[in-house]
This record gives sequence, structure tokens and C-alpha cells, in this order.
Amino acid sequence: MLRRTDELIGYAVHATDGELGNAMDFYFDTLRWTVRYLLVDSATWLGDRQVLIAPPSLGQPDVHTGRIPVNLSRQQIANSPPVTEDQPLTRQREQELATYYGWPLDRPIPESDAPGPADQEPVIIPPDLDSPPTYTLEERMVESWLRSAKRITEFLVLAADGEVGPVDDLLIDTDGWIIKYLIVQVTDADRPRKVLLAPEWATQVTWTQGVIEFALWREQMIQAPEYDDATSVSRDFETTLSDYYGRPYRGE
Repeated sequence: MLRRTDELIGYAVHATDGELGNAMDFYFDTLRWTVRYLLVDSATWLGDRQVLIAPPSLGQPDVHTGRIPVNLSRQQIANSPPVTEDQPLTRQREQELATYYGWPLDRPIPESDAPGPADQEPVIIPPDLDSPPTYTLEERMVESWLRSAKRITEFLVLAADGEVGPVDDLLIDTDGWIIKYLIVQVTDADRPRKVLLAPEWATQVTWTQGVIEFALWREQMIQAPEYDDATSVSRDFETTLSDYYGRPYRGE
């Protein structure tokens, strides 16, 4: 099921024995565009500690009750390795969290936080591109390759020949907890409209400047099939979208 992040943020997060707080944000892996953690506002009972829940412990969001279930108890979370707002989430702390909760590690975590040959990650390369999205050394080190879903809104999307518009939101596939599409607010169109772009189609992401570049023509992106916030994205729509851009369908 595809859900917007601004729809999920604010949902009540429930442990097996009670409420944890509300969903505040999603942290995602900048290389794979996969959700790594749900950030929960638990200030009412854990003070300045941040509660991070990885996808293996997340259930399906319930749109009728506005809840996200978690297969952990409040006591388990209270006894977990602490993560606070004034401390960076290092890879060592990620290792500690994974070990404590029994979460599988989706990638090796090296001893050093500095990227190196053993720290390189496979990146999906669009079929018509010769190289994957590029990142500076500084960008690859920031937040252990984690980024905030809330912060990416308002990033500017660039086509090969000019500006397209800002990122309005993200569409998350909650079956696999992957970021499937960027929702882009098109500017200078005949009327306000939104279009979808798969993040792995990007040729470059400059995190420090808030820019995402695509090797597509501006007019092609502006005239893409329109996305409607009030309508669920069907498989037919996704197929139409992939056919329009000439990209393979990203379904199961």
C-alpha cells in the first residue's frame, strides 16, 4: 500500500501493551531510498530520548484508526540503547539497536564512519544512465546515510533543461517500507498539478543544496500523468507512468 508521509506523520504508534506516542518522521537510507526508522515522539514518558523503530518491528498502518502497530513492548523500548536529540545516530549505535531488538542489518556497518571501499553500497542504475547518483564525501557521511523524510520536502527538482518544481511529499510502500515515488509540485504549468518520479531515476542528489536532478526533459516531466492526493495509486497508474517515462515497472 502506498501512503504519503504527511498522512502517516501524526499517526498514533502502539506497542503491544500501550501507546508509545505519535509518528514524527521517517529516516531513510539515501542510497537505497528505503525507510530505516520511524521516529516516534515519546517525550511524555521518555523525556529527551528518541524512539526509533525499524521496519521489521512495524505493522501495517491502519487508516481507519490512524495507528501504526509495533511488535515491541513499552518496557523493551524503555530498556533499549538510548538515542537522544543532541547525539548523532552513529553506525555503532545502529549496531547496538539492531543487536538489542534482533533487527537484521541491511548492510555491513564498518568500524569507521568514514566511507571506504568496504562501505560502498549497490545503487540501482536507471537503464539509460552510465553512472549512479553521485554524492560528495561530506554528503555520504551525514547522519550515517540517513535523511529525514520531512526535510526533503521543498527540495528542488531539476530536469536536464531547467527547474520542474519542489518535492511536495513522498509516497512510501508500507509493504516493504521503501520510498517509491517523489511527489513533485509542478511549477509554470497551465494549472497547479503534481506528478510522480521514482527516486532511483535521479542522476544526482545534492543534499547540502537541496537539489535532485533527473536526466529527463522538463516538458516531459511537466506533462507526465497527473497525481491526485485524494486518489490511491493503482497498479494501472504505475504501469502508465512507467510506460510514459520508458522505465520498467517497479512492482512486485
